[in-house]
Amino acid sequence: MCIVYSQSRGPQVGFIAGVFLFALLYTFARRWRTVTLGFAGLGIVVFAFLIVLNVPNSPLAKVRDVPYIGRLGRLLEMEGALARYAC
Repeated sequence: MCIVYSQSRGPQVGFIAGVFLFALLYTFARRWRTVTLGFAGLGIVVFAFLIVLNVPNSPLAKVRDVPYIGRLGRLLEMEGALARYAC
C-alpha cells in the first residue's frame, strides 16, 4: 500500500520486476512450461507497454495523467531536480 500511495517510480518498478522474476523462477522450478511461457509473454507485453508509454506523443500519452500509472510514464524524463544528479 505504501508503494502505491507514495507514487514513487523506483519502488513501483522494483516491486513489479521482483514479483515477475519470482513468479517466473517459481514456475520454471515447478516445470510448468506453459505457465512459464505465459509469464515470459506477459513480461514482454508489460515491457512494451512501458516503452510505448514513455515515448512522446504516443497513443498512450493520456494514460500519463492517471495518478498511479502516470508516474511510470515519466521513467525516461531527464528534467527535474532528481534527474540532474543522475547524469
